[in-house]
Amino acid sequence: MVCPRFQVARVPASRYPARTILPDVPPLRPHPAPALLLLLAAGASLAQSPGPSVTPPAAPRPTLNHTLVFLDPAHGGDDPGARLPPPGRAGASTDQPLERDVTLALAGRLRSQLSALGLTVLMTREPQPPIAGEGQIAPAAPTLTPDQRAGLANHVRPFACIVLHATGSGSGVHLITSAVTAAPDTESSLIPWESAQASFLPQSSRLAGELATALERAGLAVHASRASIRPLDSLTCPAVLIELAPLPSAPVTDSGYQARVAQTVATALLFWRDHAEPDAVPESRQP
Repeated sequence: MVCPRFQVARVPASRYPARTILPDVPPLRPHPAPALLLLLAAGASLAQSPGPSVTPPAAPRPTLNHTLVFLDPAHGGDDPGARLPPPGRAGASTDQPLERDVTLALAGRLRSQLSALGLTVLMTREPQPPIAGEGQIAPAAPTLTPDQRAGLANHVRPFACIVLHATGSGSGVHLITSAVTAAPDTESSLIPWESAQASFLPQSSRLAGELATALERAGLAVHASRASIRPLDSLTCPAVLIELAPLPSAPVTDSGYQARVAQTVATALLFWRDHAEPDAVPESRQP
């Protein structure tokens, strides 16, 4: 017997599919694993505390060109330099040799010797070539100022810079290094132009010593000194000024005397390059 108030009707399952109703509660968030918590905590600690200072790798020190010699025959163009005593004569004369011609002739002989030893030479001026078919001398190229000569040498970084002069006083070969003093160390990387040679004075003194030894062995009188002379003071390379003075038996214009000096200096420069091994540009005062 079925109670009239409660009747059960069978409903097809395909019409009302079964479903489960859950209480309306907020979704649960998964907890991170213990290992992850440790990593997060360590990262936060590192972020709050400053890490150790890291020193960037030092830039490579610029080196000198061990195949290049810089030659600066002093004066030139409208600057004749000193008027030297005529060979075999005393007093002034209209045919007095000019220092600019003597230094250029000596530089040419020295370049020939250095080239024969396999070295490259950069000169600040060249002889004036004759004009073809006219028997005249071509106009001279503009003469470089002392600062321009120093700038040229500093750009190419030769392993030796030789400045050539000539004089009618004294005797033998005068070797002169710069008399500038080292500037006080500062945080600035700029080098004072007027005293740029200061960082290279130890190397320049060593080079002058090698030249003096070679010249004395060749039987030539040598006189060493220091002076403040442009462009010597502004060169950033091992630098020596060579001033040719007459011998009792030969004036500075004597070709044999010049050839003897040129050959001796070239051999000494090759020894300086191969054995003394000039250092790289000083790290504390790089240009």
